[in-house]
Amino acid sequence: MLVVVGADDVYTPVTDAEAISHLAPHSVLSVVEGAGHLPGAEQPDRFDRVLLDFLRTQAPGPA
Repeated sequence: MLVVVGADDVYTPVTDAEAISHLAPHSVLSVVEGAGHLPGAEQPDRFDRVLLDFLRTQAPGPA
């Protein structure tokens, strides 16, 4: 599970994202600098990099 949060998110602060990530075993937390509540819209290049890096580390599912 990938947990992505904007560093400046006032609705889901980084501390909440850390708690969410802590509750999900093997999750990955990524904090996007310069983004608020919508990191995918506010920092699309950074968000895409985070998502693609995460997907590259995942094992393929069953065929």
